[in-house]
Amino acid sequence: MGGDRAPSSAVQGALLALETDEDLSIDLVGREGDLRDVLGDREHPRLFIHHAPEVLRSDEPPVKGARSRPDSSLHTCLSRLLSGEAQATVSAGDTGALLAAATMVLGRLRGISRP
Repeated sequence: MGGDRAPSSAVQGALLALETDEDLSIDLVGREGDLRDVLGDREHPRLFIHHAPEVLRSDEPPVKGARSRPDSSLHTCLSRLLSGEAQATVSAGDTGALLAAATMVLGRLRGISRP
């Protein structure tokens, strides 16, 4: 739900990726209504939507946002990755928020003290 021209640019990229790779499936995570508005009538059998009601705002400190919004699209993506429901996560949002949330949700590699 973050990044320039979100979520339109991410949805367009997802649809293009699905056209390019027939083995790929994509889960869009964010405010379901916003994602469906962008999709319109363009549905795809390998495109799935997972509702996440909160969005980390770019105008707030990344760590504060990551801590205060556990139902954010970013937290939901990372939780799906941790549980094995997803194999990868891509974010167009704030890099600092991604780093903070990933450290909180996924933790650090053994022996690594700082991200």
